Amino acid sequence: MAAVIKRCSIVLPGSGFKPNEPILANAYFKSRLDIKLPTAGGAFAAPTITSGRGAVYQGLVVGVRGPGGVVKPVFERWPDANGIFSMVLPASLRGKKVTFWQNQRITFSGVPQLPGDRVDLRLWPTAL
Repeated sequence: MAAVIKRCSIVLPGSGFKPNEPILANAYFKSRLDIKLPTAGGAFAAPTITSGRGAVYQGLVVGVRGPGGVVKPVFERWPDANGIFSMVLPASLRGKKVTFWQNQRITFSGVPQLPGDRVDLRLWPTAL
C-alpha cells in the first residue's frame, strides 16, 4: 500500500491561516477539503474536511488496448507475489488485434486492493 496523506499544510498569504498550519485528515479514510473563497477583501473561512472509508493503493496493473483504445476487462486480478494475474476480456474483442500494457497505478478505493485480489474495475483507466 502506498503512503496515505495524514496531514497537509496550506499557505495562503493574507488568508488568516498561520503559515504551515496543519490540517489533519484521518490516515485510512478518504478526505475532502472544501475551501470557501472570500469576497473581495474578505478573509478565508476555516476549511472543512469530510471523510469516507478507504485507502490509497499502489500496484502494477496489466491491461490491453484494442481498436478503440483502452479496454475495460470484464474481470481482472491484481498480480500476486509471484507476478501471476488473470483477466477476462469482453467477447467483442474476439478475433481482433490487441496490445498489452502495464502501468504502476496509484488509486483510492473504498474496497481493499491486495495482491491476487479482484481489481475494483470502477477505477479502471480510460486512457493511457
